[in-house]
Amino acid sequence: MAHQTGIHATPELKDFFAKARNGSVRLIKVVIEDEQLVLGAFREPAQGWEQDYDAAVLPLLDEGQPCYILYRLDSHNAQGFQWIFLAWSPDSSPVRLKMLYAATRATVKKEFGGGHIKDELFGTVKDDLSFSGYQKHVSSCAAPAPLTMAERELQQIRINEVKTEISVESKHQTLQGLAFPLQPEAQQAILLLKQKKINYIQLKLDLERETIELVHTNPTEVADLPKRVPQDSARYHFFLYKHSHEGDYLESVDG
Repeated sequence: MAHQTGIHATPELKDFFAKARNGSVRLIKVVIEDEQLVLGAFREPAQGWEQDYDAAVLPLLDEGQPCYILYRLDSHNAQGFQWIFLAWSPDSSPVRLKMLYAATRATVKKEFGGGHIKDELFGTVKDDLSFSGYQKHVSSCAAPAPLTMAERELQQIRINEVKTEISVESKHQTLQGLAFPLQPEAQQAILLLKQKKINYIQLKLDLERETIELVHTNPTEVADLPKRVPQDSARYHFFLYKHSHEGDYLESVDG
């Protein structure tokens, strides 16, 4: 998959990559010519990477011509300087070129050395690859992922539980500050959940005995969760949520 187009870097470009990785270059522009990856332009550092960014990157983005840009940060990892990989594919460029550059993107990263690349950014208009566009990209990556329908249901369940517990607390002020111990059955259920031998636990407060009791551990699916919440009393719910995020299979415990 890394060499779908059969296009590779010229020996001259490979030599330049090796020179650039030592920190003497701020930016490398790579283009495809005669079915080879060649050096389109480069820029040396003038100030810090943030100050250099727009002045170095934006003038090299041609309206009708895709390209790749490798932009050096001032930070390091175990490989050396870290870089941003920018893929420019303007809306006005021919579809054939867009497809060619898209298919060769992995090759460029491999030829340069993927371990040096900290981040990637794709753009079809200059604002996408501007410094402010990169900042938006970083903020977006740091933000929590949008909730799925199942996650929204779980969130609503937790909100309803909090409302119910506040109501109970307001009627039993003497309970404030008390730590209720888990009964053995509840402790055993939590251990089984941790071992993924069960996927659901429901607990309740026994106000008279001042303990936390196990209600049940019935097998539960996401669609069953709303039905597990009693309307007239507070409960603690723990659910082994099996799902995928960005292609990775995950098993998370929600409570």
